[in-house]
Amino acid sequence: MINKLIILKIKLLIFLFFGSTLVNAQTLGTYRWNISPFCNVITLTITQFEAGWSAVGSDNNCGLTEASPVSGSFSSIGRGSEFKGILTSEGLDRLTTTITTLRIDSESGGGDWVDDAGNTGNAVFNPATAPGQPRIIQKNMWLYVTSNGVFLPFYEGVTVTHPATGEYCIVIPKRRSVVGTQATSADRNNRTNIVTVGVSLGEQGGVESVCNPLITDTHDVIPVYITKPDGTPVDGYFTVFVP
Repeated sequence: MINKLIILKIKLLIFLFFGSTLVNAQTLGTYRWNISPFCNVITLTITQFEAGWSAVGSDNNCGLTEASPVSGSFSSIGRGSEFKGILTSEGLDRLTTTITTLRIDSESGGGDWVDDAGNTGNAVFNPATAPGQPRIIQKNMWLYVTSNGVFLPFYEGVTVTHPATGEYCIVIPKRRSVVGTQATSADRNNRTNIVTVGVSLGEQGGVESVCNPLITDTHDVIPVYITKPDGTPVDGYFTVFVP
């Protein structure tokens, strides 16, 4: 790791002092940082240009899903003692774009990071392990669901099943705010229908939902129930809001 870091530093310093005379792009190498305390590892191939350094790679999302693409650029600060990277990547839920700023020490290769959602921590260079939970960046999700389980708009990783009359299972990529889900009737012909969201990710009145087996390491399930005022299950149209 030290030899690789020394080579990277030498290349960066050479470019810092003589980069204005370079015309052709030159790849410096591929490097890894763990954005601690999360388990995500960002792998970047860094290429030098006359105006700075570009970075292209991926966030492994802790191996829970396919990697998310990452791209950005680096610049020198503090006369070459530090390097600042501005990176854009997709969130684990595939619904968001995250901007992460890295500050890397040229001696150790490590540093710190912060993203536009307020998350922050240490950037661990070339980590042997990456413990912790996945970083999850979210935005509000809104769905319109028909009585037969068809939904709009399309979100990658989201599915809706309809296992029984008046019961719907909405499967979404894991997000901390799922417990704040709200559902509202959208059935113009049956305005008295009552729409409720399952409590504690899959219970209604203490009874476990048939949706629960759909819960995985990467996805949560939101059970939604529709009944008539007398409690009889009934199919219907509804909207779902996940903050």
